[in-house]
Amino acid sequence: MPDALAALDARYIPADWTAPLSLRADLLAHEQPIVIALPGAGCSPALFRDLVCTAGMPWTTLDWFMGEGAFDPVAIAERIAGLLAHRAGPTVLAGHSLGAFLSLLVGLRHGTALGPRLAGLILSNTGARTVGHGDPSLPERILHHWTPQAQQAFLEACFHVPPPEPLARHLQHYLAALPAERLHAAVAGLRQLDVLHELHRLNLPVLVAHGELDRKRSVQTAREMAQALPLGRLVLLSAGHTPMVECPGDYHAAASTFLTDLRSD
Repeated sequence: MPDALAALDARYIPADWTAPLSLRADLLAHEQPIVIALPGAGCSPALFRDLVCTAGMPWTTLDWFMGEGAFDPVAIAERIAGLLAHRAGPTVLAGHSLGAFLSLLVGLRHGTALGPRLAGLILSNTGARTVGHGDPSLPERILHHWTPQAQQAFLEACFHVPPPEPLARHLQHYLAALPAERLHAAVAGLRQLDVLHELHRLNLPVLVAHGELDRKRSVQTAREMAQALPLGRLVLLSAGHTPMVECPGDYHAAASTFLTDLRSD
């Protein structure tokens, strides 16, 4: 386990959080579709570590807490859209929790400008608004009570089935290293946004792959979002808040069906 944990920490915990948000040069130049995974707030990109290629599309991750500037969701989505605009080929954004909301925001606020460079979205365990969110006091805890115990409780609520031990330890290390002011700006900013009334104009294929045992985001929230999306489809998975870890086979199967259909259209 120590070697596995060290490898995860070395790969996914930045040495410098102010380093620019970026993609590898080969992925920027890649003319075929790719999937860029965006983890939830406070969660390491290692959540997507086992997803390598689906329906011929390579996966990569993006840690949207890196870089400089504001860290409210609107500002972060703008930086992500800027990266996609420089890609040679189309991108599917696969988001988890707040990362899924960022994916949605990129589509809503920048989809027209990106055109074919944004091909679709996979959204897991998020919502178009925070009404009914299972953790309304999170911003206040981050500001005033962000102790190791509070961080551990936050991570435990992200899973119905506990993650493997090396990943669980890595997630603790990642969250402890993440600048709390960036995390607070993101989750507090999320609670100021409601895009439900905008979803009808998002003309993109969207898969809502939702863990139905989630304690933070209800199935009703997922249904509300999927029904409001013109090209939305809902798949319920037997998992909590983090289905790509808790039921990876089912998550990959749902993504594979969606991405195969996307490539055939």
